[in-house]
Amino acid sequence: MALQKLGVVKNYEDIRNFTVIIVGVGGVGSVTAEMLVRCGIGKLILYDYDKVELANMNRLFYTPDQIGLDKVEAARLTMEKINPDVEIEGYSYNITSVDHYDNFLKMIQTGSKDKKSPVDLVLSCVDNFAARMTINIACNTLNQLWMESGVSEDAMNGHIQFMIPGETACYKCAEPLVMVEKKDEKIVLKREGVSQNC
Repeated sequence: MALQKLGVVKNYEDIRNFTVIIVGVGGVGSVTAEMLVRCGIGKLILYDYDKVELANMNRLFYTPDQIGLDKVEAARLTMEKINPDVEIEGYSYNITSVDHYDNFLKMIQTGSKDKKSPVDLVLSCVDNFAARMTINIACNTLNQLWMESGVSEDAMNGHIQFMIPGETACYKCAEPLVMVEKKDEKIVLKREGVSQNC
């Protein structure tokens, strides 16, 4: 609303019509989900198959009384208190399995508020390569806009990549860098299958 008053955003109210899928409600996903809920997103669909643990207390919006709950259920309970006007759905399963992948595809296609249209955006906030590749395949198959994100284990580095199927490189085309050797305290990085002279 403040941005709208400053003239930065003209159609702020439209956010109430948007549906976003977040895969992974850990460090990055929980912060993203909370900000979207506070901004008044219309519908949020969460995927994660982990449970809340004591180790999550120092960096997430989870509370000690939620230890043992599915992360998506704990997230839903927390966010409904923050903004009860947001429609929130949670699915506690691994999208990389065959059955769950088909359900994930269907949700991308028909998960909007009207339950007939595709969602507006998929956000990958996962911490593993298999899930990233699954999201990449699903979004390329359905021509779905999506963003990939991640943070290093020491929380000192991160990345965000916005993908438009058919226009930008997909996640498989721009795989993460891998460390190939360490010389005199300098780490040499390269993309698998790409010469270092590229």
